[in-house]
Amino acid sequence: MYSDDGVLNVGISRIDNEHQAISELCKKITTAINHSELTDEVKSSVLELTTMVGKHFKEEERLFEPLHLAMEKQHKEEHKVLIGKLASIMEDVDQGRDGLKKKFNDFDDCLQRHISYDFEMKHSSRIPE
Repeated sequence: MYSDDGVLNVGISRIDNEHQAISELCKKITTAINHSELTDEVKSSVLELTTMVGKHFKEEERLFEPLHLAMEKQHKEEHKVLIGKLASIMEDVDQGRDGLKKKFNDFDDCLQRHISYDFEMKHSSRIPE
């Protein structure tokens, strides 16, 4: 199931709301990067995204942990990889390095695949609404 703007909903309202907020911030960052490789807006938005994604992943792990899902370990590893990608992007922003657009697009693609995986986990398990 997708929301009106194409964000995949997993059917858990607080997770879906977080996915929506993360997706909107990613779109804002992408737009800013497309207009200018590096600005204060990009810096503050990437920092905000890093905080938001970190909190979201902790919430997901808290919800999924008591269910002992088959792919739980892999899911947590994906969280670490995505956080690592964000940390690398933040470092590039801080250092004023080029290539931010490609790196951020790669992160966003990985994040969207991860959200799709959340959807599959929800619909193949006992995760409560």
